[in-house]
Amino acid sequence: MNLLLFLNSDTHSTTALSLLLPTLKNHKLKIILSQKVGNVDDLPRELIAMKKVEQDGVTDLFVQLAANLNSEISSYENVNSEIALQDFQKFSPDLIISIRFGQIFKQALINIPQHGVLNLHSGILPNYRGILATFWAILNGEKKIGATLHFITDSGIDTGDVIGFSESEIDWNSTLYSNINRLYEGGCALLSLTIEKISAGEKIATKKQSEFGTGKYFSYPKSTDVKKFLQLMPLV
Repeated sequence: MNLLLFLNSDTHSTTALSLLLPTLKNHKLKIILSQKVGNVDDLPRELIAMKKVEQDGVTDLFVQLAANLNSEISSYENVNSEIALQDFQKFSPDLIISIRFGQIFKQALINIPQHGVLNLHSGILPNYRGILATFWAILNGEKKIGATLHFITDSGIDTGDVIGFSESEIDWNSTLYSNINRLYEGGCALLSLTIEKISAGEKIATKKQSEFGTGKYFSYPKSTDVKKFLQLMPLV
């Protein structure tokens, strides 16, 4: 298949891409990178420091991974622009995959691939939509964290029917960074299996998010939230 892969320019995305290599090598790939997720203008200094760690050295890592996949890397100021949509249509993707990507897909983009758009969200849906779901889950006293694989069918944030979950225990002796990064092992295994099923022509079973509750959207934490979190574990 032709796969359009939308990733954010951070180390968690390189972890995910590395885990997906054996599956992705069987397909023709084009990688699209975003440079940020959400509004990062007024972040607490601790989150700014964590994001610096997440972005350190990622350019070289992406170049190496793209070379292994015989793929080009592109960036667009707006992936929903006419120029971007024309480029994507020329590539003729069978499937779009989104992991940590920082822009919202509009319907014209969603409608391009024959087999739809998959999103691997680093949180349990619908309870933790939005940004830094792992941070909020830990702060809220959840016993487990996880990732959700779901279809994107509209421009809502982290909406769409659920394919499956990957859950893990919180590592209290580690950091937020490490807990987030660890989610991608199970999440990418689920994603790889789904890609293989779609490639083989199998129908993907899904469930409505409403079957799991009403959910909530989370944005970036404030300084007071970060201070409370740091009493539980370091960020990095």
